[in-house]
Parts: sequence; structure tokens; C-alpha cells
Amino acid sequence: NLRAVAERLESILPTVPSLMVATSAQHMSNVLELRSRHIEQAHPGQAHDGVFLSSDQIWSGTRMLILDGIDHAQPSVGGLGFAHQYFWAALLATLLD
Repeated sequence: NLRAVAERLESILPTVPSLMVATSAQHMSNVLELRSRHIEQAHPGQAHDGVFLSSDQIWSGTRMLILDGIDHAQPSVGGLGFAHQYFWAALLATLLD
């Protein structure tokens, strides 16, 4: 049951050093974002990554890094001028701080 897994994660997250990263696309930019148009119609003006609403990606009690306007694939594969190596270096520095 997915809800049980989420509840379990939510209960242990405050005890584990973590940083949640959420992205939100400004427009559909990837064929993998099949739900993007549906989400935009169902939730106009709300940030999303083409699959999930950004508000649904927030875990209480956890540090959040929200990257608006960045496609969810860009941190791992780059694209659209996104320098993923700098993202991962900055993320590592943030986690070590």
C-alpha cells in the first residue's frame, strides 16, 4: 500500500539528515511528461513537474529545495542550457553544510 509507505517515510524523515528537491516545469518540454497538459487543466497556475504537483512533493519536517522552471529530467541529463554538473556540486555542498 503506497499510503502506508508514505506514512512510514514521513515518520522517519525527521530523524534522517535529508534534503528534498522538487522541480516545476513552466511548460511541457519532454514527451515523457504525458500528464503535463492534464495537470495544467486540472490545477491551473500551480507548479508541477509534468507528473506531480510541486505541493505534493513536500515532506513535512524536511529541508526543501524548490527549483522553479526546471524540468524534472534536467538535473540528471541536462538540456535547455541546464548545467547538471553544477547542480549536483551545489546539492552536495548544501548537504555537507
